[in-house]
Amino acid sequence: MTKLFYIFIISLLGIFSASGANAALSVTTDDVTEAVREAFMDEGVDADMDIEFFGGSTTFALPQDSDFKIMVFGLKYDEVNNKFTCTIDVFSEGQNIGHSELIGKYYLLDGVFVPARNINKGEIISDADLKKVMVRRNRIKDVNITSKDKLINKEAKRMLKSGKLIMNSEVGDKILIKKGDYVTAIYQTAKMQITTRAQAQEDGSKNDRIELQNPKSKKAIFGTVIDSETVQIEIQ
Repeated sequence: MTKLFYIFIISLLGIFSASGANAALSVTTDDVTEAVREAFMDEGVDADMDIEFFGGSTTFALPQDSDFKIMVFGLKYDEVNNKFTCTIDVFSEGQNIGHSELIGKYYLLDGVFVPARNINKGEIISDADLKKVMVRRNRIKDVNITSKDKLINKEAKRMLKSGKLIMNSEVGDKILIKKGDYVTAIYQTAKMQITTRAQAQEDGSKNDRIELQNPKSKKAIFGTVIDSETVQIEIQ
């Protein structure tokens, strides 16, 4: 082949490459989601939400290298069942190039704190152990603890899995006295104070009321946990 023919082939390949680089753009489901989210915001609904579509078209082909605008009309939503309907029109270069009736569901989100790592039973939770995530509001139950302030310095009563919501029963105050520990039991009135050794019959955190046993008389006594070594005996 002649040198001139090679130049022609190379030039032709260059034309095809340039054509591929300028392939037509498209409107994506993410674009439609954001347009619907803005429509919800215009209605005064919180922008933090998940949106799912199960009816209608959410992708559209566009003219080459063109801008587009999505218009949302007639948004109606059911706050009880989290369902919505609306109409969208997609415009590009002054032309309506797409229309669809959409049906879907929306889920409001709340920011909650969950373990940033697996936290083993008995560990004390610190700020570094927690991370904030957005969770669908309908997944948060009354038994869940979502506030950082209510989790820091609490003790894990069982293993807490990374990223999972924490329940009330899974954390508690740090255990200061464990069942079987010998502690100083203080019995105090306005006129006297008596101290003795006693054995804890159950675990106890600060300010918990626990049962103790006098090792000599085997008598059961009850008191309030003061610290890891002391229990204030109730006045009988």
